[in-house]
Amino acid sequence: MKIHVTGPFWRTGKKIALSLIICAIVFFIVYKIRLHQFKKIQSIRQKISRDLHDHIGSTLSSISINSMVAEKLDTSLNPELTPIIQSIGKNARMAIDNMNDIVWAISPANETFQDIMDRLQSFAVSILAGRNINLQMDIPESLQRVELDIQQRKNVYLLLREAVHNVAKYSKAKNCTIAGKIKHNLISLRVVDDGVGIDEQKPGLAGNGLINMRERAEELNGQFQIHSEKLKGTWIDFQFPLA
Repeated sequence: MKIHVTGPFWRTGKKIALSLIICAIVFFIVYKIRLHQFKKIQSIRQKISRDLHDHIGSTLSSISINSMVAEKLDTSLNPELTPIIQSIGKNARMAIDNMNDIVWAISPANETFQDIMDRLQSFAVSILAGRNINLQMDIPESLQRVELDIQQRKNVYLLLREAVHNVAKYSKAKNCTIAGKIKHNLISLRVVDDGVGIDEQKPGLAGNGLINMRERAEELNGQFQIHSEKLKGTWIDFQFPLA
C-alpha cells in the first residue's frame, strides 16, 4: 500500500505562487496609495507656497511701498507721524523677509541640504560684503545630497542665518567660514569668524539671537554650543540627527 501525504495546503506550489501574487498586489496597492498621498501633500505645499507669495506677499509689498512714499511727504504739520510711518515700513519689510523664508521652507522644490546652502550663501554674500567680510563654505558632496523635511530645513536655515547675521553685525571680522559634515546620520555644522569675540561685542548677541538658535537646535533634538575668545573670534557648533 502506497500512501502519499500532500502536506498542508499552504505549502503546495500553487498556493505559494498564489500567496506571492497576493502579497505583490497588496504591496503595489499600498505603494500607489502612499504615492498618491505624497503627490497630494506636495500639491498642497506648492499651493500654500504660491498663495503666500502671490497674495500676502503682494499686500505686504504694497504696505512697504506706500510707507516709503508717505515718508517723502511733508509731515511738518504733524511731525510725530514720521516715526510711525517708518515703523510701519520696517515691520512690513521684516514680515516680507520672514514670509519669504516660510515660502521657501515649504516649497517642495527645496528639499536637499544643498538648497539650504544656496539660499544661505545668497543671504550671507549680500550681508557680509557690506562689512568687507570674506565668506568661505566647506560643504562635502555627501552632505549636499541629503534630503531634509520641512521642520529640519526651516530650523537649520534660520539658525545658520542668525549666526551669519551676528557675524556681520557684531564680529568686526575679516573672514567667515561655514562648514559641515555628516557621519552616521549625524549632521555637524560650524560657523567660524576671526573677529573680536563675544567679550567685545554688543549685548544683543547674548539676547534673543542665541536663545532662538538654541531653541531651534532643541526642536531638532540637536546640540548647540558657542565658543569665543577675545580678539580671536567665535565658533558656533551645531549638530542634529537625521532620524
